[in-house]
Amino acid sequence: MAIANNIQAMREERGWSRPELARLAKTSPQQIERLEKAQRRLSDVWLERIAIAFDVQPYELIAPAALLPTEEELAQMLLDSHAELPAGLPFAEWPRAVASALHTRLVRLADDRARPRQDS
Repeated sequence: MAIANNIQAMREERGWSRPELARLAKTSPQQIERLEKAQRRLSDVWLERIAIAFDVQPYELIAPAALLPTEEELAQMLLDSHAELPAGLPFAEWPRAVASALHTRLVRLADDRARPRQDS
């Protein structure tokens, strides 16, 4: 199943043609078009290749830009997740616990941003 992505918007924001992106991603312009139009599955391999070409994180290719945290928000979420580690948690478990807490915060942020604002 193909998923919607931000490839065309990112390419156009940079003023790149499909052939330019194809050269950077080491593929054909036709393949870029198929990926942009979600006619070809955007596998982890394609996500990585296109992300490298754009010099972005792979998740940026598929996440709606309005839902993404800023670098400052992400840094604060990471600090908060680390600060809330349970007392006595073995060091080897810290990455899993921080990743889980960070994931929860990211989901909450995306939900908050996706919900229409109710101005009172």
